[in-house]
Amino acid sequence: MGIAGVVADGHGVASGKSAGSPFPKGTIEMQIPVFQRLGLDLSWAYPATLNISVAPKRIRITRPWHVFSDVRWFEDWPPESFSFSTCAVEYGDTRHRAVIYYPHEETRTDHFQEPSIVEVLASHISDIKTGSEVTLWVDPTQVTVE
Repeated sequence: MGIAGVVADGHGVASGKSAGSPFPKGTIEMQIPVFQRLGLDLSWAYPATLNISVAPKRIRITRPWHVFSDVRWFEDWPPESFSFSTCAVEYGDTRHRAVIYYPHEETRTDHFQEPSIVEVLASHISDIKTGSEVTLWVDPTQVTVE
């Protein structure tokens, strides 16, 4: 199922680009090896989230592809839980491999997203930037679109 979206600004913590981030390399670069040890290989993903606004819609993961509970990915940080759902990001005329990345709000300590923002880990997509129009291809057996 394809959903129209627009790339939105993120907090810059996942990529490490935020000047105020306690994670200079970014959270995703730190988390990828942890997820790999837990059985999810994301080595193909660019080490940052792509924040896609699907407003006015919302996407909720209902049957995750992978779920990891109480993951301690950084010793000075409380454990977090994560769900993942398969997807693809179409930009221009190319579909790129991707997964929806959902840090559970009940275990996340900061950097909350608007309900219409979907955080995605994707393969590197050249020239994509804030404001780029994309299509997010989701698996309707894993997510609900509201």
